[in-house]
Amino acid sequence: MPARQSHGLNVGATAASVAEILAVTGEVTGRPIPVVRNPPRNEPRVLISDHTRIGDELGWSPARSALREIVADAWAAVSRT
Repeated sequence: MPARQSHGLNVGATAASVAEILAVTGEVTGRPIPVVRNPPRNEPRVLISDHTRIGDELGWSPARSALREIVADAWAAVSRT
């Protein structure tokens, strides 16, 4: 059996900082999210996702990519249960 190669594909659609995600999530859910600010680590301030490769390989693109839409959709999905 020939060896198969695999690789990851990024399906991210928006760039946002952790602070932005927490702020939007608090607004959408109506629930404040407590934040503990620790000394900074050697980590990037923002991670930017790029879905170009999955689009090129599979023809996929995000139908919704605004942070508020993403959080609202997720919140609606978990709120139904």
